[in-house]
Amino acid sequence: MATRQERIDERVSELRELKKTHPEIDLDAFVSALTKSINLEFDVKEKLGDETWDKMNESLAGLTKDSLPDDLAKAKSYLQGHKDLEEKFDAIYSNMGPETVAYARDVCAGDR
Repeated sequence: MATRQERIDERVSELRELKKTHPEIDLDAFVSALTKSINLEFDVKEKLGDETWDKMNESLAGLTKDSLPDDLAKAKSYLQGHKDLEEKFDAIYSNMGPETVAYARDVCAGDR
C-alpha cells in the first residue's frame, strides 16, 4: 500500500497529465483539493479504520448534482464525534456546489 505522500505524488502526476488535455483546469486548485482529500482519507483510516473510509467513499463516489446534499451528509455522518475529522471534511466539501460536481465528472469521464 502506498504511503500518504506516494499517493499524493501519484495523483498529482495524473492531474498534470489531465491538464495537458484540459488546459482550462486550475491545476493548483485541483492539487490543493486532492491533497486535502488524500490527507482526510489517511486520517480517517488511521483513526476509524478502512471500513469507515470505504463507507464514506461509497457515499462520495455517488455524488451527483441532485444527490449532493444527501450524499455529503451521509459521508460526514461516519465522522460523528470526531470534531477534527468533521472540520477537515467541511474544509474540503462545504463549498462544493453542483457545478463543481458536474465539472469534475465531465473532466474525469472524458479521460476514462
